[in-house]
Formats: sequence, structure tokens, C-alpha cells
Amino acid sequence: MNEKQLRRAIELLLESQPDNQRLRDNLEGLARDPLLPGLTWYWGPKLYARSSAVFRPFILNHFSEWIETGKRWRRIQWTDHAVDLEAWLQAARTKRDGGLIRRLHRWKYAAKKGWGLDLDRWNAALVDSYRAAPTAAARTIALDEFDDWFQLHETIAVRLYEIDRSAAAFILKHLPIDYSSDRKRVMWDKLGAAARAAGDEATYFALYRRLMPLERWQAEVLTLADAVVEQAELNRLLESRHLEGYDVERGATVLKLLEKRGRDVMPYVRAKLEQTIGGWGKDDQTKRFVDLAERRGWWDLWSASIRAARNAKLFNECIGKLMRDDALNNDTRRERLRTLAGASREWNWPGLGLATFLLIVIFIGAPVVSAC
Repeated sequence: MNEKQLRRAIELLLESQPDNQRLRDNLEGLARDPLLPGLTWYWGPKLYARSSAVFRPFILNHFSEWIETGKRWRRIQWTDHAVDLEAWLQAARTKRDGGLIRRLHRWKYAAKKGWGLDLDRWNAALVDSYRAAPTAAARTIALDEFDDWFQLHETIAVRLYEIDRSAAAFILKHLPIDYSSDRKRVMWDKLGAAARAAGDEATYFALYRRLMPLERWQAEVLTLADAVVEQAELNRLLESRHLEGYDVERGATVLKLLEKRGRDVMPYVRAKLEQTIGGWGKDDQTKRFVDLAERRGWWDLWSASIRAARNAKLFNECIGKLMRDDALNNDTRRERLRTLAGASREWNWPGLGLATFLLIVIFIGAPVVSAC
């Protein structure tokens, strides 16, 4: 069938079939036609008005704002069917059908060309909806309707925060993220200042950890290391500022903190060690931690750094050096080996399961070490 014929077939079913269950079964038969999703603008509002409970799964399964014509995809323009689609959107709002509302919003505020959103119209609608909501509960609903995959601009985030500080969680969920590199971080100073002025330290430091550029963070934490004498307070301040994100090079700064304050910052270092040097591609950084710990005699940090590295080569090198050190007696050597052994640990990533365990056996005069 062509588009006109399919639309006529749907129209006849709607007129002739009073039973909703049978109507849905008949529509499932028509769903084999690839043109059906492209007519969502036509059958979607009608089915939802007839029975949202019965037809909602069918609607969401076959929902589309695109249609294929001549082996090319074309977006159905919201403005071409605005009367029916706006009524449908309002019906979904009345039922608080968040999932459908978000699908319709993506359609209504779609970019003029290509995929994605027209962020200027999207953000304007978001702020207007949030401002118009009369109560805290209504504002929560307004944010939920726009809780989609997009990134906020700071100016829009500030407007939302000024309307109601409860928008902070939504704002933090939609901060800008660059997965290709975390070196493009830009702190939202205006929103940060608004949060601090409101006494909202939780939001300020959440922004700080996600957005603060590496250079500014390094300068601030090293200044804190010089200025804050009390150990517990210093560690609290460092943890509150510990950067989060993809591929953040924290190791060099944490090493400077250790060199500057020594064991005073060890609670912070141990708490964040896995984030600082754990994972792939950080062998050189880990080696610097191991070497510093060995020079200072910080054997707890030495063993924790080796374990966090997840690197059999580094592990074997450190064990070999330990076993060749004639200046150590056997009791000291055993104690350091025990700090390395620890309990078996396992962690998994998608597509990969990795179990790490350490087995250390010492024979008199012939130490044997294996790592798997």
C-alpha cells in the first residue's frame, strides 16, 4: 500500500471496529507495512484518545516522526499537523504520561535539519514551563517532561536555579560532557557563585568536581595544602574537590600533595587512589606512586598502589626488587608480601570479566612468586 491507501485502511478500522482489543490486533497486522510508523501523526492521537491503556504499548512500539519516501527519510514536520499533535501532547500531560510527553517533545522541538534538537527552542520551552509551574510538585513534573538526552547551557541552568533551587539535581544530570577528552572542562562560575550565595555547598562542589579545569583544581588544592594546618579538615576539603569525569589526569597533582604534606593527606589519597591511578594506560603514573612510597617508607601506599595498577608486569618487578633486597630480613620481607596479597578481588566491564588474585609462596632460599 502507498501512504494514502494505508491511511484509508486505518480509517476504516477505526470506524468499523468498536472493540479495542480486536482493533489493536488488526493494527498489529497493518504494522508489517513499513509506512505505518510514518503515519503516527494520524493514528497516534486517535488511538490515545480512544484508550490510552489499551493502545499505549502499540503507540510507543511504532512511534515515529520520520517517513521513508523514495528510499530517503524525511521528518514529518510538527507544524504540518500542529492542531492534532498539540491536543495529543495536552492529553498526555493530563494523564502525566512522561514517557510519551518526552517522545512528543523531541518531535516538537526537533532541529530544522537533520537529527537532534533545536536547543534554542527546547531551552526556551523548558524555562517557560518551569517558570509557569505554580507549585514545587508542578515544577518537578515540568522538569521530568524535559528530562531527555541533552546538555544544558550555563545561562539556562542559572535561570532554572534562580526560579527554584530544587532544579539542581536536574541541572547536574544535564551538565556538558565531552567523552573524547576531559581536558575541555569549563567551570560554570556564575551558577557556582549563585549556589554559594544561597549556601548550597552541595551543588557548588558537585559542579566543581564535574566541571573545574585541571589547572585551576591543581592550583587550589596545592594552596589548601599550604594554608590548612589541621589534618582532618585538609582531607575533607580535598575530598570535596576531587575531580570526577572521564580521563582526568589527577595523579601528578596528588603526588605533589604527598610530597608537600606527606602522611597528612594519606586518608584522602587512599580513599581516591583507585580513581587516581587505577585502570588502563596509567602505568607510568602508578610507578611514580610506588617509587615515592618506597622512598618514604609508606608501605601501605606502596602495596595499595601496586594492587590498584592491575598490571602484572609492575607487580612482578616490585616483587622481584623486594626479594633481591639483601638489606631486608625475612620477617620484613614477609610482612611487605602480606600487604600485597590481600583478599582476592574481582571486577567486570562490559564484555570482559577480570579476576585478580595474588599467590605468594616463599621457599627457604628460593622465593617463588606468581601473579595472575
